[in-house]
Amino acid sequence: VYALAQGFAALRVADRFKESAQDNLARWLEDPLFAPYRPQLDWLIDQQQWSPLLDRFYRMLPFGTGGRRGPVGIGVNRFNAWTLALSVQGHIAYLHERFPDQPLSVVIAYDVRVFNDLRGLYNPALPSPLLGMTSRDFAHVAAGVYTANGIQVWMLPEATTTYMSTPELSFAIRYLKATSGLNISASHNHPDDNGGKFYNERGGQEVPPHDEAMVRQVERVTSVEMPDFATAKATGLISWIDPDVH
Repeated sequence: VYALAQGFAALRVADRFKESAQDNLARWLEDPLFAPYRPQLDWLIDQQQWSPLLDRFYRMLPFGTGGRRGPVGIGVNRFNAWTLALSVQGHIAYLHERFPDQPLSVVIAYDVRVFNDLRGLYNPALPSPLLGMTSRDFAHVAAGVYTANGIQVWMLPEATTTYMSTPELSFAIRYLKATSGLNISASHNHPDDNGGKFYNERGGQEVPPHDEAMVRQVERVTSVEMPDFATAKATGLISWIDPDVH
């Protein structure tokens, strides 16, 4: 912690950003949840990459335009399983607020993206839980959070080699009479970016005042349960989208 404080002190940014980065980074170094990231984090600290570390940790990756989108990476200001899971948990709270006392269901789509660290930001000789992570992997993370909260999930079968485009997701939400949808994609961004965008029961993105209500719920979430995909399937809440929908 002392090394972090000393490293950030030399940066010419507002103290509130340094303090926020230090607090967030300290949590990632101490919490067992983030243990898989420790080798890369320790390496970044050893390399004294203070400016990149501050950028990764000084704020939460913003939630806007229907979701979170940005570079896949380590930290609260990057897209990873944890920041996606926080978004999903906030989305669940929003759905309960919007549709009280109704059964909820969500269609999850994903594209062909895979994180390969094309920017060369991490040490390839050290373990990294993000390297090789696909949009499908992120979709499985989201499914774990939804099913842990008793929400039915519609998604493509595990063995499929097809993907679901955004217009098809919009159609599937209406066709399956789902409450909502989630698309794991970063659209036209860099290949190492990814994101999660939420769609409403009409297959479109929320507009005021509903989008603002969703943002408020997401910003309240600070912790989340993240079951693995095997646990999600064991709930019986995952339904596979058959070729007829496609």
